[in-house]
Amino acid sequence: MMQWIVSSSVLILVVIALRYVLRGKLSLRMQYALWLLVLVRLLVPVSFGASDLSVMNAVPERAPTVQQGTYKQDIAGERNDAPANAGTVGIPAQSMNEAAPPDLAQNVTTATVTAPTVEKTDWARIAKTVWLAGAAALGLVFLAVNLCFGKKLRRSRERVEETDACLPVYESGETDTPCLFGVAKPSIYVTPDTRTEAETLRYALAHEQTHYRHGDNLWAVLRGVCLALHWYNPLVWWAAELSRRDAELACDEATIRRIGESERAAYGRTLIRMTCEKRPALLVTATMMTDSGKGLKERISLLVKKPKTAAYTAVAVLLIAGLSVACTFTGGKDNAELAEPFGKHYVEEATVACAPGYTNASIGGELEVIADRDLDDVRTLLLKRMDNEEEQLYETVAEVTLTKEEFDVRFNSKTDGPTEWLVDGLSAAKLRRENAKAWLCTSSTADENGWANRVYFLQQKDGTLYLVMAAEQPENQNRNFVCWVFRLTEKPVPTYDSMEAYALSVINALKQPNGYTYYILPDGAQSSADGTPIEVTEAAADVRVTELEKRGDCTDLAPDGTLELWSFSYEVKPEDKAGALPDRFFWVGGNNITDDGYISDGFYYYLTVLRTNGEPSVYRLLDSRMANDGLWYNGCTYTSAYEYLYDFYADYAGLDVPRCLITDFLNADDLIRENTVTSSDDCTARRYDGNGWYLYVPTVAVEKTIGQDSWYSAYCDGSTLCVDKSYDSVEMMETFYRDNGFTLEQYREGAALSGPWLRYDAESGTQFANYLAPDPDYGGCYIISAYWKPTDDTSVNEWGYSTRNRILNEAVKLRAMAQSFVVSGNAGSMVSTFQNDLDLATEGKAAWLYLVENGETVGSYSVRGAWNVPTLNAYHYSTCDAPENTDRQLILWLSDNDNSYFSLNKNTGTQQPGFTPNNKTSYLGFYEGTNIVAYHRSMTDPVDYYEAQGDFGIIDNDGRTLYDRMLQWYDEAEFSTLCDEVDETAIPNRGQSWEEAAQEYLDAYEGVHLKVRSGSLFKYTWVKNLVEPAEETMQTFRERGELDENGYCFYSTTEFVPESEWALGFAMAGNTGDCDDPDAPEGAYEYYRCCIITLKEDGWHGEVRGTGW
Repeated sequence: MMQWIVSSSVLILVVIALRYVLRGKLSLRMQYALWLLVLVRLLVPVSFGASDLSVMNAVPERAPTVQQGTYKQDIAGERNDAPANAGTVGIPAQSMNEAAPPDLAQNVTTATVTAPTVEKTDWARIAKTVWLAGAAALGLVFLAVNLCFGKKLRRSRERVEETDACLPVYESGETDTPCLFGVAKPSIYVTPDTRTEAETLRYALAHEQTHYRHGDNLWAVLRGVCLALHWYNPLVWWAAELSRRDAELACDEATIRRIGESERAAYGRTLIRMTCEKRPALLVTATMMTDSGKGLKERISLLVKKPKTAAYTAVAVLLIAGLSVACTFTGGKDNAELAEPFGKHYVEEATVACAPGYTNASIGGELEVIADRDLDDVRTLLLKRMDNEEEQLYETVAEVTLTKEEFDVRFNSKTDGPTEWLVDGLSAAKLRRENAKAWLCTSSTADENGWANRVYFLQQKDGTLYLVMAAEQPENQNRNFVCWVFRLTEKPVPTYDSMEAYALSVINALKQPNGYTYYILPDGAQSSADGTPIEVTEAAADVRVTELEKRGDCTDLAPDGTLELWSFSYEVKPEDKAGALPDRFFWVGGNNITDDGYISDGFYYYLTVLRTNGEPSVYRLLDSRMANDGLWYNGCTYTSAYEYLYDFYADYAGLDVPRCLITDFLNADDLIRENTVTSSDDCTARRYDGNGWYLYVPTVAVEKTIGQDSWYSAYCDGSTLCVDKSYDSVEMMETFYRDNGFTLEQYREGAALSGPWLRYDAESGTQFANYLAPDPDYGGCYIISAYWKPTDDTSVNEWGYSTRNRILNEAVKLRAMAQSFVVSGNAGSMVSTFQNDLDLATEGKAAWLYLVENGETVGSYSVRGAWNVPTLNAYHYSTCDAPENTDRQLILWLSDNDNSYFSLNKNTGTQQPGFTPNNKTSYLGFYEGTNIVAYHRSMTDPVDYYEAQGDFGIIDNDGRTLYDRMLQWYDEAEFSTLCDEVDETAIPNRGQSWEEAAQEYLDAYEGVHLKVRSGSLFKYTWVKNLVEPAEETMQTFRERGELDENGYCFYSTTEFVPESEWALGFAMAGNTGDCDDPDAPEGAYEYYRCCIITLKEDGWHGEVRGTGW
């Protein structure tokens, strides 16, 4: 309110000053136009941003008077008046006995405060009430005056027909001068004298019609609104009178231009003859032609002078007007340059003050505060004690305004009498007065961990941060008081010369007394059932690092260096003073002990570091987190180090950039803006970067179309979304949609996208929902089309999902994808020149994958049949040199081709003689033992080499490379092809029993493991199969009609010896275990499957159902 008053008053004074200084040198129309700035400022109560030029920078803040209350000091034999957690509210503290003087230690209670008894006057509320009452009163007067004036005119008026005016003209005896009156239906009113004189009538009509062309009847209404809103400000009344005069001056000048310069003198004499006795009332919205003596004198004077605006005067006025707008339409910069305080870690720099009875000794470094903010702008505070991280307070916060009633009174102390207990030049009033922003969190469970349950997070105008912790007990007003005030500083980021130096620091910490903790069984116990395990804390005798490896980096986000992700693990050999290892070692949480006495905790650390620019660079440790099942962050599983680093640092630094992965895709406030089906399952989504745009795509059940920005349902039921570029504008496309039966149901008012435009095509049964986004850089628009085929099929599958509900859920996902579409020239560095070709491989749509050993093609298979596709485009690629010679390669063609032999020269990247490209357009090459990709876009392009960064392990950190993952893909294609051949080939009906046919089918199906290449992930060296009828299941299936008399159910037992540990890993299922057949070879395993064999016209056909029916 104060900013509105001050800025508008300053602008009025500037315009008045210009009006008088440039009187006679400025055209009357430009002089009148200056009041438009004042009008806008008076009607708009807010400022537009903050500026160093703002007049508010020069306005000192009002120092409020602190209201003092009445305080009591309770003396009692016990501390029954203190909070239940006194001494531990918020931080570990000394006991209350230690804080008080010895002679009073048994008698003084914790300082508490009663509610102040001084009656407080809320002047701000009173002022607001008075202002609203005045505005309402004057508004009613303004309305009444004009209604009465209009009624008087209409009551006595008579239509004047003999004119060619553009408005109705009436004669009325209720006006002293010709005027224009009315807003919805304006009319011109003239006096009887004016009507009888032809020349006077002509000038009067010309004058009032000019008012109408200028819109002065509307400006008069807005002038009255300004007076009602600012009734208390005399400058506004002055401005209203002067602007009314300038409206008449501008009208006179324009009228002379219309009637001719030769009639200037006659027009002036007419004004003199029509002089009024009294000045027109400001609250009447009629535009009066003549004026009182003083006003008329000014008009005649300027009619004689004929002022014009020189070019230099116009430039000066425009510059001054622009500067005035910058000074009065913007706010002060008190808070504009303050850094965002959330998304950072803080520690206590100093204990500013403690309530009487609490310890006032500094406990710096004990308190850690993490101020966080998520993608939905939800802000939280995490408070924890560094010496006991299990005791934490984690709550959301809300921004609040500090007031004396809710803030200052909490600092009142019984023991201090009428003074506040803050020290070092601070007071509650000063904290509040110098506060720029404040956030408050309250917790109903804080007492459980000994935390204060009312915590203020304060950011002052000078950037200083405070944490104010208060006890809050609403049922007892005597216990609502502040306990501590801490000044916070950003938590120092540990810095190391190298990652080896970091590892050494960890080793040194473990070797300190009580540096490592493990558990042993009691003496004589065989398990925890024989006795409670004993915790042992002692120094490490030795530590060996088992892994310190860089997993990937992100080079394009942090301005002062490169983000890197490292994995780190170690094993510890304790001192073992009890001599209990290894026999009495107790396994906890997946840890284990090696044969040579080193304990592995069963997990590793992901370290996020910032390697600074310059020489020498240093490593700043930003984050360390334990992991044993992959890299998790914000509810998402990351397979790419780049994506993880990108998202982590974006949160860490509070960057306004789109994240790579988001969880709760359908419920994210910044993405989904319509609720079409509330029962839809939520999901994780990954950002897809197109050419100048991006959107988010669910990571499950959605596949991408080859070479197109199009996605479809993995169930292949017709649900599809595609992005196309059109050279037509959004407006043209909207017209096209309207003309072709689309209807608009805008999902959110003011949204960046136009849509959805809906249409149901009855012929194909397809529902369309299209969206449009303008392309500001190249013109035209983007068309984001979603379509699906609704169905009434409510039958459910074996997991209980119906086709109808699945398609409805898919429709929700498609529309969420469309509404996440953003036009952006650069969404990060995820866009690569071969992104689309990588998508071909990612979606399993490439034609053939060749395995080449020592220049010879070992085999080739269509990877369309592979069932476990590595997500290549989830990884960040960087250019590198050509790989060294390797014995084996994998060549993946990204277009249809035949089986022609080909290879690739590993050093030069050129095709070898005899290679026939046919219609092949591009390929990817992979090299044994590396993460290097050779990319060849066309026969005329050179081969580029990229290195993929990330963990390509099937089990985290198992050492597999990208080549191994692609080889897995090859093995899956080979295995699935051979299995399909078995399933598609009927076993001849030779009159054998169904059990014999089942045995024959099972031997062929499981025998595929013997046929695949040596080294395959599916390779077995020995297989034996047993068939057992499943009579009960077979009977049930026949009763339900799922099986006829030619179908039979059976259980299969497959005994096998895997060629490798990796082959065993792929064979593991819920019922895979050691084989107990004494005739089986050493190292054999077995698993069970549920199968069906059916006799058809061409023979027996088998089906392996899996581990269950």
